[in-house]
Amino acid sequence: MQSLDPKALKASAEAGDRVAQYRLAALFMAQPDGQEEALHWLSKAAASGHPEARFTLAGFLLKGQVMPIDPDRAVTILEQNARDMHPASVHIVASFAANGFGCEKNWSLALDMVIELAKSGAPTAMRELAMLLVYVGGNRTLADRLFFAAATRGDILAVMPLARAYEAGAGGAAMASFVKTALIVAEEAGHPIAGALAAAIDADPLEEKAGHAPIPDYEASVVKGKILEALSMGAPIGDVVCDRPRARQLSNFLEQDLADYLIGQAAPRLHGAMLFDGISSQWVKHPARRLSEFEFWPEDSDLVTSALAEKLCQVAGYERHHGELLVVQRLDAGDHWAPHFDAFQDGDPSLDIELEKAGQRRSTIILPLGKECEGGDVRLCSPDITVDLPAGSGLVIDNVLVDGSVDDQAMYEVLPIKSGRYWQAHVMVREKSFKV
Repeated sequence: MQSLDPKALKASAEAGDRVAQYRLAALFMAQPDGQEEALHWLSKAAASGHPEARFTLAGFLLKGQVMPIDPDRAVTILEQNARDMHPASVHIVASFAANGFGCEKNWSLALDMVIELAKSGAPTAMRELAMLLVYVGGNRTLADRLFFAAATRGDILAVMPLARAYEAGAGGAAMASFVKTALIVAEEAGHPIAGALAAAIDADPLEEKAGHAPIPDYEASVVKGKILEALSMGAPIGDVVCDRPRARQLSNFLEQDLADYLIGQAAPRLHGAMLFDGISSQWVKHPARRLSEFEFWPEDSDLVTSALAEKLCQVAGYERHHGELLVVQRLDAGDHWAPHFDAFQDGDPSLDIELEKAGQRRSTIILPLGKECEGGDVRLCSPDITVDLPAGSGLVIDNVLVDGSVDDQAMYEVLPIKSGRYWQAHVMVREKSFKV
């Protein structure tokens, strides 16, 4: 790869070359004392319309990284990019519309944006639309064609449902060879379940790279209508497993394809479990969790994770805006989630701040995603009840009593992992609207 000549690069940047401006920003950002200069050139490139410069700048503004947080300006920049069909920006703006983050909640608009992007052949959008169809029980044939078109364009997450379909008997020798090849690539890229899926497919990898599959043709209004109809349906109630704390088990709540999707989305971005300290306004190491996790902030979400988080809140009896972030967690051998209350307790130094912010944590919903392990069951501590949650099920725990007071019997834990690995997702639902 040809090395960059800093002097020539700066000359081009000063002459108004937006590509050179963006490259120069990256060059300065890598230097210990180059942040100010980097932001200068990044802003120039973004103002000139460089899509990746805009996207990078918006990311800094959303996270408050290297510059003051300014979500309104970030949204404006992302909307500019989305109008130019920048795929990553479209996904974020659509997620904001679905969640009502910085704008009016509008699922119809969100779907229009992703469907238009999918029609253009963007692999991430085709995969996202396909997974939405799976989630709502829509046209599976169309979903698989979208997955295949996305996978042949290099989308790793689109390969997993194809592998599951082959396991179930769909597809012939040619499909097996393609899926085997794609899974090997996904495993090399670090996907946590690709290796096991590849080992289960008895086929030889392709010797040559597969060409792009055709972009499926479909009636956008029909697909959109099916998804909107399904999203408007009520949430399941589940079966009561305990009266106090009140706990309900959801059966067949989540298909394996959706569980794989959440794992694949979270795996590259896992970090140690952290807790936000309302007093110091800092993230600190969580005292009760020994595990790795990832929180889906609005800018990290897509329509699939947004739809799932919304349904989980509805299961607890609330609208999505009452829910905290959707979190995916990985527990390896020795990891656990120690006995704890999710509700804010008297004596908690951040109690008043949190109650003022969004009220009490009324309910917690736990979803097992992958349970190839010994251990990992949920134990309700008082009374002592262990709930075996198979993948695809869910558990709703009410942290407060009917009168709204904290239930002092709502302590629970996730039992230590003795061997193997366990993946789970959860959402905590607040009494009032939760603002990120």
